This record gives sequence, C-alpha cells and structure tokens, in this order.
Amino acid sequence: MIGTFRFGYRMAFDTKILEHLPFLICIGMHCLTLHLMLMISASVVNEKSKELARCLLHRIPGCDKVLKSEFKKDLKEENYLTVWKIYTFDRSLILASFGTLFTYGILIGTLGKDN
Repeated sequence: MIGTFRFGYRMAFDTKILEHLPFLICIGMHCLTLHLMLMISASVVNEKSKELARCLLHRIPGCDKVLKSEFKKDLKEENYLTVWKIYTFDRSLILASFGTLFTYGILIGTLGKDN
C-alpha cells in the first residue's frame, strides 16, 4: 500500500518525472498488481464462504440429522478474512483503499507547496 501511495504522489508532484518515468511506471504497476491480487483474492474468498454456508446445509440428506446439526453449529460462526478484525474484505474495500491512497498522496503533496 505504501508503494501505491508513493506512486500516486510521485506521478502527481514529482518535477523530474521524465527522467524516471519507465522505472516509476514499472514500480507503480508492480505495487498496484500486488495490492489488487491480495484484495481481490480475499474478497472472493469471503464471497465464496458466504455462498458455501448458504448452500451446504441444503446438500446434506435429511436423514443425517447429527451431521446437519454439526454443520449448523459450525456455519453460524462467521469466519471471514478481515483487516485486523476491524473491517471485512469486500469489493467496496478495494475501491475505497485506492481512493484513500491517492487522495492522501495528493493532500500530503500539497502541504509543502507555496502559492
């Protein structure tokens, strides 16, 4: 995330960007790819686990009541991938994190500018 922040900041405020443009683009794409791979895979795992919990109970035969009660007990506990147990990974977190990183990059970049 720091790499994505730095990439946004450098692209917006670096005066000598033409000297380092290919390097900056490579590093920026690398950081963005890592960020997206982590966030998308975590949100897909959470979506699939919710879907699995919904449909798993319907696939167990009705005659096996002990197994069905065990699954109900285990599936009532919500086990999702979270961000330090504060926020659950989902699709909206992906967009919010990019928006936050680029916005704070611009805000911090404008702090030192004189008019």
